Amino acid sequence: PGLQSGESLRPHAASVNEIGHMTGAEAAARIRLDRLDIYVEMAFDSPWSRQDIAAMRVAPVQLRQAGLYRCHVPGHWDYSLSDRFTHPDGSELSRDGAIVRLPHSCWLASAGQQMPLRPLSREDAGLPADTLVLASFLPPAIIDPHSFSVWMKILRALPDAVLWLPRCGAAAINLAREAQAAGVGPARLLFSAPMDRTEALAAMRHADLVLDTLRLNAAQGLEDALHLGIPAITCAGGSPASRLGGSILHAAGLAQCVLDSPDAYRAEAVRLGRNPQVLQELRQHLRAAKASAPLFDLAARVREWEAAWATMAERTRAGLAPAAFDVPSSASSAKP
Repeated sequence: PGLQSGESLRPHAASVNEIGHMTGAEAAARIRLDRLDIYVEMAFDSPWSRQDIAAMRVAPVQLRQAGLYRCHVPGHWDYSLSDRFTHPDGSELSRDGAIVRLPHSCWLASAGQQMPLRPLSREDAGLPADTLVLASFLPPAIIDPHSFSVWMKILRALPDAVLWLPRCGAAAINLAREAQAAGVGPARLLFSAPMDRTEALAAMRHADLVLDTLRLNAAQGLEDALHLGIPAITCAGGSPASRLGGSILHAAGLAQCVLDSPDAYRAEAVRLGRNPQVLQELRQHLRAAKASAPLFDLAARVREWEAAWATMAERTRAGLAPAAFDVPSSASSAKP
């Protein structure tokens, strides 16, 4: 957020208004002037979250953005966007509003992966040349003890593999200590150097397999890896936050990479790590899936979102209370 972000949006929007410098009351008043149909909160667990604005009711429909299941933020939410894998039971109402389920993943893949990436060797990325690289592209706050424990079991079963993590600052010391306690040499944990996004994506291409966290699944990092052709595995749990990764992998055509228990997840990581040919075949499968898998069809996914928004707005104009509904698969083929 900020001037740079606002300027990048201007070519794609009828108007862009900066409210970062405003108080909550000032921002709410400014938003009401535009007479919005729907207010969408997109920054729940980020430093830019403005929880106070939604509490003042700035639009007839207030929507909690898809994929933000890591925390509950008090406010008045009419709807929460999800999908049929993340919310398999079709919950009628959550504390964040009525559940609207998209036919594919509720995580909208960006077109940012189309940016050109400069060549970057494994050495340039700080990685060994001929070693199996398991990776997680999540900040340390998301790496829960259970996930880390399972990863250490995987590393013990794959003695020649390394685990590649983002730069963790002081947390790297704690992770190295926990690895040592789990019988894994701290040198097998590799932490990336500071990089901008294009550099990070160029380096990311050298990962062999992405390991998702179990309690709070990855989202953007997982999607980035899939766009780059890097296979990933996840374990689908019982909460929406632990099922988002499965939603993304299903939409990428990798349903076989969604495991149903930590033991199955660990066993699959070890199987893939011990079988380079199988891992390569998985890469080829992912590469082929990019031509038809829903995750990579941005235009179709946008049409599904638009169909969801239109139904919410129409119900509200008709005086109907928020209610759960499923967006039909046919919405993806509707004319813009």
